[in-house]
Amino acid sequence: MNSQRAIKIKLLVIQLIAIIPLLLFIFYIFDMWFDTRRSIALDNSINQARLIANTVEETFKLGVNISAILATSPSFKARLNEKSNLLEGTLKTITANIEEINAVMISDAAGKIIGHSDTLTPQQERDITIADRDYFQELLAKAS
Repeated sequence: MNSQRAIKIKLLVIQLIAIIPLLLFIFYIFDMWFDTRRSIALDNSINQARLIANTVEETFKLGVNISAILATSPSFKARLNEKSNLLEGTLKTITANIEEINAVMISDAAGKIIGHSDTLTPQQERDITIADRDYFQELLAKAS
């Protein structure tokens, strides 16, 4: 009886010894697969970040180009000086035809909004100012 029990224990140990390399191999393969999946996910995230950065850069370039066109246009300068409905109409045309741009506003040197593509109430026109914003302060510093 003891010899049968000893044989059973030896067979169990042999089976375990035979299974351990297989389990290690499976673990190694899983680890490689997991690392591959993680690197693919990181590559996808990096590619998405690059696409977003390119889109933002192109949108900024578009905004700068539109600003340059408006700043050098004599007819736009005339509309700006008149403060007529034509000014808001021009700004609304820009936002209606270029889907990347949600709103366009024009301010004077003091930061007060003098033209906006959205219809503003008189209260909003008085309250909205960009004088305290960093980008406006940087622009004023460069201009002087």
